[in-house]
Amino acid sequence: MDSISISPTVVQDIPVILDLLYKLGRPKPSEDSDIVSFRNIVNNYISNSDKMIFVAKLNDVELVGMVSIVFLPRLNHSTLEMYIPELIVHENFQNQGIRKTIIYYCINFAKEKKLSPN
Repeated sequence: MDSISISPTVVQDIPVILDLLYKLGRPKPSEDSDIVSFRNIVNNYISNSDKMIFVAKLNDVELVGMVSIVFLPRLNHSTLEMYIPELIVHENFQNQGIRKTIIYYCINFAKEKKLSPN
């Protein structure tokens, strides 16, 4: 397998992220205004401190997967808990260990930030 790197997403990744979501059956925009709305939603996710999107890139170039994570307060603990609402790997790159690489990255990220992964 080629080299997979995981990093926080940047604005330039938004079109590929949206394409991955569409391939999972998420609604596609029917009008130009919807495209702008969808991009704004992802951009808001990127800029919000209680949410993050990490992308998996093949050889630091081709975006082949993504994960969104959300940090939520716990009722009976003082630390935040990390949730993974979305984990997507492009169908052409499945069964190559990319999901596992992304999950391990998220677990290590949670440990470094002293979050509780869930």
